[in-house]
Amino acid sequence: MYVRASFVIENSVLIPLFTGIIVTLILFGMRWHDELVVDSIKLQVALKLEQENISDKNEKYNEILKNAADNARSRLLIKETDMNEITSGINDYIKPNSQSDFIRKTNALLKLKE
Repeated sequence: MYVRASFVIENSVLIPLFTGIIVTLILFGMRWHDELVVDSIKLQVALKLEQENISDKNEKYNEILKNAADNARSRLLIKETDMNEITSGINDYIKPNSQSDFIRKTNALLKLKE
């Protein structure tokens, strides 16, 4: 059986092109997933530290970070992570909260609700 030469040339160009596009999209999705997982873990660590009122780096702080790094290793697809990556952005998530600001915001929301 003979195939026209144009089909052979088209397939030798199009199949690798589309395969490359599909593989790139899959890798992009996996990388995006890993970034979202790391951000989620950072937020969870920040909430845990704030909940337990841990502000200085002590034994409990290191234990929470070790558990977070283990959790990250089990959930990530292609990215390697360590405790330094998790701790690098934790302070961005922790915001100081004063009681007077909280009361003022709560009252404003209650007035807005009415």
